Order: sequence, then C-alpha cells, then structure tokens
Amino acid sequence: MTFRRGAIAEAFAGARVDSLGNVLRTYHAASNEPTRLRDIARKLIKGPVGPVSVAGRRAERRFELVAERAPTNQLDHQAGRWHDRPGETFQMLTDAVAYLKLSSVLAADAADYVRDASRAKVFVIDIRNSPSEFVVFALGQHLVRERTEFARSTRGDPANPGAFLWTDPIVPKPRKPHYSGQVVILIDEVSQSSAEYTAMAFRAAPHAIVVGSTTAGADGPVSSPIPLPGGLECSIT
Repeated sequence: MTFRRGAIAEAFAGARVDSLGNVLRTYHAASNEPTRLRDIARKLIKGPVGPVSVAGRRAERRFELVAERAPTNQLDHQAGRWHDRPGETFQMLTDAVAYLKLSSVLAADAADYVRDASRAKVFVIDIRNSPSEFVVFALGQHLVRERTEFARSTRGDPANPGAFLWTDPIVPKPRKPHYSGQVVILIDEVSQSSAEYTAMAFRAAPHAIVVGSTTAGADGPVSSPIPLPGGLECSIT
C-alpha cells in the first residue's frame, strides 16, 4: 500500500503521532492551539534520512509500510504550506462566483481583478496563504463604497516610557471600478501577519463575510530581535 488521500498516519518509527506531538509542543510557541499544531505538523516526521516505518489507517483499514525520508535539500518546502486552490490567481469558478487567491496576487492588477469579477454575484478572496504583495489598499479601495475605518495602531510614548498612544485611524478611500456583490474572505491557521491585516481590511467592505477558522493571531509589526543566551533570538508582534 502507498500513501493516498484520506490515509491517516498514526505512528512513525514506532512512536505514536500524539506522543511525538506532545514532545514537540514544548518547543513551539503560538497564539493559539491550531497554529501550534500547524507548526508541529511541519516538524513531526523529521528524522534521519533513510527508511522509516509508518503505521496508520485508511477507511477503517489498518496499514503498515516503509517510507523513505529524503534529505532536506531535496524537498519542496512550499508544498502544502498554503491551503488555497491550485491554478491561476484569478478564476471564475462558475458564472456567479469569482475567485482570487492572494498567494500570487499582483497589486498592479487589482483593478483588472475587480473588473473581471464584476459579472459575478460572489467574489471569493482566498487568504489561506501569505499575500505575495501588499494589496490592502490597492485592492481594498475597490471593495468599499465610502471612506471606512478598519484599524488603528499604537506607538510608544517617548515622554512616558511604558505608555502607548493611539495613531490616526487607517482608512481606505473608495476608487472605481467598485465591486458591488458579496465578498467572501477565506481564512485559516496559515493566515498570519499580513494575511490577517488584509482580512481585517477587506471585511470592512459592505456585505463582506469571513469564512474559515482561527487565524494565527500574529498580526502587527514585528519587534527587533531580542537576544537570548546561547546565541538565540526571538521576536514578538
């Protein structure tokens, strides 16, 4: 038997997946559990190059097989990283549903995406990825009908260390062409940082809804690296 869609691996090299996950949990910080599991899954089956036993089940049928661990430099580290649809950046799924994935979006083409979607009743914007370009305003301005506040930031107060001040509201300005149909924003645990900020901006559009699951909870500018003992560094948002 070989791996096929629907197979559930339960053990690698004799170690159960849940036990491996508990060990890795100690070394993975995250804002929420789905994001922690996302990162653990990427490390779960790493180990020495060569044969490794795998046990699991598929459609209630148990299986055991021997797989081959490949060297890291032979792997496609982007494979499976995002959860959007394969294919072109913009797609017409049906006559009524337009689809745009931000993993390969181009800010310069924002108006063209909106024109192409104008004949559809629903415009699905998939942010289950990391946007290839910052399109909060380039695309967002075509989704709002009026100036709409969607966020405010804080900055440190140098006159009062430890205190923070609110900045002015962040407001996209409407611009033609305007999409007037239903906007559906797709998110999940791989939506992080810029993706979360983009989702927050686009949900300001009239009739916009957000569909999916918990995002990474890591939006905001990243701090300068904080040095730790042993030559390690960390950063926070």
